[in-house]
Amino acid sequence: MASRRSVTKARSVWIWAHRWLGLALGGFLALLGLTGAVNVVYRELDATFHPALSAATRSPHPIGAQRALEIAQAASTQAGLAGPIRFLRAPDAIQPVWTAMLRRHGDLWTISIDPGSGTVLGVRDLDRTVLMILYRLHADLLLRRYWGEQAVGVLGLVLLVLAGSGLWIWWPRSGIWRALVRLRTRPRQILYLDLHALAGVWSALLLLFVASTGVGVVFPGLIRPVVGLASPVQDRDPPMARAPRPPFAIDADRAVAIALGVAPAETLSYIAPPGPRAPLWQVGLRWPGASNAYLTAGAIWIDPSTGAVVADRAAQHASAGTRFMEMQLWLHDGSVFGWKGRTAVFLAGLSLPATFVTGVLAWVRKRRNRMMLERRRAAAMAG
Repeated sequence: MASRRSVTKARSVWIWAHRWLGLALGGFLALLGLTGAVNVVYRELDATFHPALSAATRSPHPIGAQRALEIAQAASTQAGLAGPIRFLRAPDAIQPVWTAMLRRHGDLWTISIDPGSGTVLGVRDLDRTVLMILYRLHADLLLRRYWGEQAVGVLGLVLLVLAGSGLWIWWPRSGIWRALVRLRTRPRQILYLDLHALAGVWSALLLLFVASTGVGVVFPGLIRPVVGLASPVQDRDPPMARAPRPPFAIDADRAVAIALGVAPAETLSYIAPPGPRAPLWQVGLRWPGASNAYLTAGAIWIDPSTGAVVADRAAQHASAGTRFMEMQLWLHDGSVFGWKGRTAVFLAGLSLPATFVTGVLAWVRKRRNRMMLERRRAAAMAG
C-alpha cells in the first residue's frame, strides 16, 4: 500500500512538472523544433532557393583548392570586403562548388566558385539570408552575444525531462499497443489529450536522442565522462603554433595532398588557410560515401613552412569515444545515418510544435470546463 502511494505521489509530481514546464517553455521548444526541422535540410533548401550559386560546370581539369582560394581572395577585394579567406568548403553532391567564407563587420560572407571554369558565381552576406537567420534562431535564439547557445543547451535539458516524464506518465499498465493508436474524438479535451499523447509518445525516443546530442553539442563536458566509461576520449583541441610569415612553402593543394596521405580512407571536406589566429593549414576530412550533410570527420593541421603534420585529428585514427564526441552535431541532425536518420530527426522536430499546441489546447479546455463547473455550482448555491 505504501509503495502504491509513493508511486501515485511521484506520478502527481511528474504530471505537475511536465505540465508547467511544458506551458512555460514549450513555446521555445516548439520554435527549436520547427527551426531544427528546417536545419536538417538547410543545404538542400539553400541550393534550391539559390540555384545560380550551385551551377557548377564539368571540366576534365577542375581547379584545385589553391586556385579557388586565389580567386576568392581577388573576388573579396573586388567586392570591397578586403578580408582574409578563413574557410574553403570543397564541392560535394549538394553544393558542387567551392565555397569560400570570410568575416566582414561580424557578418559571414560567402563566395561561390565554379570548380569547372573558376568563375565567381556569387558573393553574398550569408548572415542576412532567411535560412541562416533560422539556423541561428535554432543555434542561439539570435542571442549569440548573450549566452544564447547556453540557453538552447538548457532547453535541451528541459526537453529531456519533458520527453522522459511524458513517456513515464503515459505508460499504460496494460494494452500498450492499443494505447499507441488510441484516438478518442469526444469530449474535446480527451481528443486534445490523445493527440498530445500520440505526438509525444511516437516521437519520445527520438526526442530523447535529439535532446541528448543537442546538449552534447553545447555542453560536451556533461556527457564526456559518461562516454569515457565505454571508450577513452582523447584531447582533440586545435594545436598551438607560432604564426609563420608568408609566402608559405606549402600551398593549399599540397596541404590537402599531405592530409589525404595521412588519412587515405577519408576525403576532403574543407580547408582553412593559416593566419594570425590559426597559423597552420587545417584540412577537414569526411568519410567517403557518407551523407553529404555529414560534413566533417576530424581534421589534420599542417605547418605551412615545412609541410610537417603538427596534429593528426583524423577520425580513422581516433578512439570510438572521441569519434562519438566529435559526431554530436551530425548525430543531432541525423546525417550520420543518411536520409533515414535525417527524416526521423525532421519528423521529431515537427512533433514539438504539435505536442505544444495540443498540450495548451487540452490545458485551456480543462480550465474552461472547471470554470463552467464552478459557475454552475455557484448558481445552484445562490438559487
